[in-house]
Amino acid sequence: MNNIPKKETHVLQVKMLGSFSMEYDQKPISFERQYFSKSIQLFLILILHKKEGIRKERLMEHLYGQAEGPNVNNNLNNMVCRLRKQLRELGLPKEDDIVIKSGQCRYVTDSLVKVDVQELEELLEKAGNKEIGPEERKGCLLGAIRRYGGELLPRLPGEAWVVVERTRCKRLYEAAMRQADQLLSREGSFEELYSLYAYAAKLYPLERWQEKQIECLMRMDQRDKAIQLYQKTAQMYMEQLGVLPTDTSLKCLREMEHKLFGYSKSLELIGQELKEHRKPGAYYCSFPSFLDSSRVMTRIMERTGRTTVLLMCTLEGTEAGNEVPGFTPPIQGKERTKWLCQSIQDSLRREDIYTRYSDFQYLALLTGAEPGRIDRIISRIDQRYQELSGSGRRESRYDVTTPVSKAPMPV
Repeated sequence: MNNIPKKETHVLQVKMLGSFSMEYDQKPISFERQYFSKSIQLFLILILHKKEGIRKERLMEHLYGQAEGPNVNNNLNNMVCRLRKQLRELGLPKEDDIVIKSGQCRYVTDSLVKVDVQELEELLEKAGNKEIGPEERKGCLLGAIRRYGGELLPRLPGEAWVVVERTRCKRLYEAAMRQADQLLSREGSFEELYSLYAYAAKLYPLERWQEKQIECLMRMDQRDKAIQLYQKTAQMYMEQLGVLPTDTSLKCLREMEHKLFGYSKSLELIGQELKEHRKPGAYYCSFPSFLDSSRVMTRIMERTGRTTVLLMCTLEGTEAGNEVPGFTPPIQGKERTKWLCQSIQDSLRREDIYTRYSDFQYLALLTGAEPGRIDRIISRIDQRYQELSGSGRRESRYDVTTPVSKAPMPV
């Protein structure tokens, strides 16, 4: 009878995607300031190449760039010695070692090493196996997607080797998403697919994942929710970019519009969608819609002989991050912007339109406004703003022009 006791299996769990953490037998390992040291970076590289190891030349290139010579080699050898000592101090087994043999460098341990990056790779590779069934393939794809918690090692943004690995991991995630889309679409599992795209949009809000969300909502006959998502996305583009959107971002929004407002057999249904839920005051719209509306309104005004005036409202003290006296930092941005938005809506007429142009600026198109009335309109906005903010003073700058003018006229 064999009385030899089984050797206990220890587990080293490493998380690199979205954040960084390490546990040994479920006990957290704290790197503190060592996390940014070259020796710990060496350890992370070796963990990522645990199976096959990594060539010493490539390792030196990762850590020291293109530098060559005996000093670089000596520096790496010294770093390996220093890392061995650090691993003991961190609580890892003394049997664990950094081995360099035949020009190949490896981290050798008897512990079971679980790394989220490698788990993502293995699951995606298994999903590509033609011998497994649809359910197992689906489980592998969803498991791979769940492993991706975000960018690789976000606290090490400037290291060249991190950038390379980060790009590779992101491509693996995108490949998993494409395959999951094909599989779940065939199943008609659009609610599950929508959740995956919602998470992707949270990770990368400016990379057009919202288009896929809108597709899912349309297939689930949730058109109202799709329109709300489009409007929210258009506003987010303005807020995140803080400037006039680029041609690329405008194209993205236009394609979302196309998905929303495509072919329909029912004119009555279209008429219902065109009806506005009436609210008092000016009409707010996203910037792409503001562009189209202002161009159409300008054409109409030219034909009728009436004027259109473009008004830009800018909160003072917002350039270059300057603070306005009397406002605490939490209120400084969002509350003041909210007050200005409400003031514009309440102070303009129903036929006027307005939009958010940047974090601290709004544009309004005033129809048929004579030059002598502009001062009264601005006074109404100021008065309403003071009521909402309780500041008792003007805090906005106003620029006025007509759409065909060459230069704005400050007021």
